[in-house]
Amino acid sequence: MLTHRTALARELLSRGPSVVRGNASEILAWPVTAAVGGASRPPTTSPRRSIRPADPARSHGCVVAVSGPVDLVTDGESVVHIQGGSALTDSDDRRGCALGAVLAAFLGAGRKEGLGDVSAVVAAHAVYSAAAERAEARSTGPGSFSPAFLDALYTLEMQDLQNVSVSATGATTAAQGGLA
Repeated sequence: MLTHRTALARELLSRGPSVVRGNASEILAWPVTAAVGGASRPPTTSPRRSIRPADPARSHGCVVAVSGPVDLVTDGESVVHIQGGSALTDSDDRRGCALGAVLAAFLGAGRKEGLGDVSAVVAAHAVYSAAAERAEARSTGPGSFSPAFLDALYTLEMQDLQNVSVSATGATTAAQGGLA
């Protein structure tokens, strides 16, 4: 399965995506699986120390979004951290796929309104985090979290975004947006 995913990742990257999104382990695997600067980087003994999302963002000319306890979005020049959400989002692998769908919707709508890709990706992550917080407050565990999350996405209001922290720095001052 990993061989198939690696081949698919390489194929998709060769098409010049505007955004690459993944969890930390997926983005950390990037140097091993993705062509960077025209050649695959060899595996390292410490991939966590070898990848900084700003590096592939610059080399591929795309936005890189990393989901985790604190989400990170970078275009290689600036790094934006989005803090919020719920630990219950980790209880179901489909939530990463759902975030990809929300991101696609925000990119499309943002472009229609003249919003840059970084801003659209940050907005998608902030809304997703706010919906997760709202869903966690209204659920009793992972089973009730899923429908509560869908309802929260549907009923989200501006006041729900107040609990989500968004901060930006330059890539160089944020250690090139490194993952630790």
